[in-house]
Amino acid sequence: MFVEADTHTPVVLLLDDIPEIRGLVEKWQEQHVRLICAASREEGLRATDIAPDLIICLCYSQLPECTEIIGRIRGNPALTQVPILMILENILGEVPASVVDDPLQDFLYRPFHPAEPLIRCQKLLALKSATQQLAAREQERSAQLLLSENRFRLMVESVEDYAMFMVDLRGRITSWNRGAERLTGYTEAEAIGKPFSMLYPSEDLNSEHALYELAMAHKNGRYEEEGLRVRKDGSSYYAQIQVWPMENKSGEIIGFVKITRDITARRYAEQALKESEAKFRTITDAMPQMVWSTLPDGDHDYFNEQWYDFTGVSLGEINGGNWNSILHPEDQDRALKAWQHSLSTG
Repeated sequence: MFVEADTHTPVVLLLDDIPEIRGLVEKWQEQHVRLICAASREEGLRATDIAPDLIICLCYSQLPECTEIIGRIRGNPALTQVPILMILENILGEVPASVVDDPLQDFLYRPFHPAEPLIRCQKLLALKSATQQLAAREQERSAQLLLSENRFRLMVESVEDYAMFMVDLRGRITSWNRGAERLTGYTEAEAIGKPFSMLYPSEDLNSEHALYELAMAHKNGRYEEEGLRVRKDGSSYYAQIQVWPMENKSGEIIGFVKITRDITARRYAEQALKESEAKFRTITDAMPQMVWSTLPDGDHDYFNEQWYDFTGVSLGEINGGNWNSILHPEDQDRALKAWQHSLSTG
């Protein structure tokens, strides 16, 4: 017969007839541990109406019996993580490794002090509780990490203005977002597993520039550059490249994150501006008159060659707002006030 277990206290199932433990039911109850004594080992192993927090069993003389008992207990899916206290009697030789190596299994030789089994059970129960708490925390952390990774993946996949992808230590692509597909023309299936050097012009492939980027990111923690890249269809574009190393929990670098932005329009605009400025300087330098330009705050940022020739000032000597230093001292204040008035009134 079984004694009904109190679910508010740990339940210890005694599989075998061990009088020195069976007779301490009330003593264990005082220590808030409910001891359930099975009529026989077979009945205890077949019981499905209780969920023990710990099992006590007896092993006689033959060492293989220990392994067999543990195997039968662990064979029940509900008991795989239940601590086991084995009472050993007349055992010759070393205790099986299956008993010693498992932190949730302990053994006690007969004869023993009456208080020892309860002490051993309390230690095993405390260890089980700590293990469950750690497992729950780890499960929660894993769930939070998975949620964070899913959010990050969705964010990366939804970005279309930037090519964002990851590569391993060999430079092989391991992830590929929509922005990368849109910018390069390669689908995810076409890109995964390929070296990211396929995005570089042939002259850079020959110089192994792609691997140079990874080496610099590994060394300095980040790498950034601007350069020419090629699409699947062979067309080229200017790109701004940023590379960061990616570490695991141990701090070991396991890959790299790359972000690529198409800056072709910006490069063309910058080039057009440079060409426009060059034309402006060519025209103004050819004029016989003095020409200069001023910023909105009144500082002068350009003087043509005739201005320098007429004033005798060296290139770079007059910058910003000190232009009136070339005037006669008696005229400087008047000229400056007139200039400031024109700026304020437009």
